[in-house]
Amino acid sequence: MLMNIELFDFEDRKHIERFIGDIYNQFMEVIEEALEDHKEETISCLVKKYKEPGLSPFIGTILRLYTKSSKLVVAYFNIELLK
Repeated sequence: MLMNIELFDFEDRKHIERFIGDIYNQFMEVIEEALEDHKEETISCLVKKYKEPGLSPFIGTILRLYTKSSKLVVAYFNIELLK
């Protein structure tokens, strides 16, 4: 869902955001494990989509959510991505 979030309309994005937040807060370890092999790719995709009109509020929430995890936050340390 996250990799293709631009395909959903605004109202659906709000529901997806809430769903991902609830799942993440209840099953943080499972989400971290599922994203382990793809964390850099996921973060990079989200950061690129952050610039697209209408996506920044949703993407920003998800990116902030991922900063709660010491396992996922290392994906942010890619200097090229941060530029």
